[in-house]
Amino acid sequence: MSTRPAPGPRASDVRPAPSPAVDPLAVALHQRLAGVLAGLTFPAPRWQVVTEAEWYGCDMVTRSMLDRLPDRTYVSLPDLVAVLAGVLNSRPAASPPAVAQRPPRLPSPVRAAVPSSGAPVARPVARPAPGLRSPAA
Repeated sequence: MSTRPAPGPRASDVRPAPSPAVDPLAVALHQRLAGVLAGLTFPAPRWQVVTEAEWYGCDMVTRSMLDRLPDRTYVSLPDLVAVLAGVLNSRPAASPPAVAQRPPRLPSPVRAAVPSSGAPVARPVARPAPGLRSPAA
């Protein structure tokens, strides 16, 4: 008696992996904001997003939605749409992704008002411009 290997799954039996759920609100927001924010370069802080929309001439509905954006820097349009969809769906906004920033500027060296010897330094006295009377005179 010969044994045949069990047949593998047929093509009609194989189902594709479920795709992640697409939020219809996010799709609508992306379509609405893509044209309004076409001139914006990312990363952009909230104030630049709102200003770009105003320069475009967005309607009051779009403007009121953008007013609800949290104050942070957005790295891309999909990032902005995801946060805005979360805000409009009353979901907490995800923490912003790390944005590469320049290191803080070091303060410029300042001369000490007192030299290393400890003696105070004489500072020049402000004098009125020629032709002006001083208030004490």
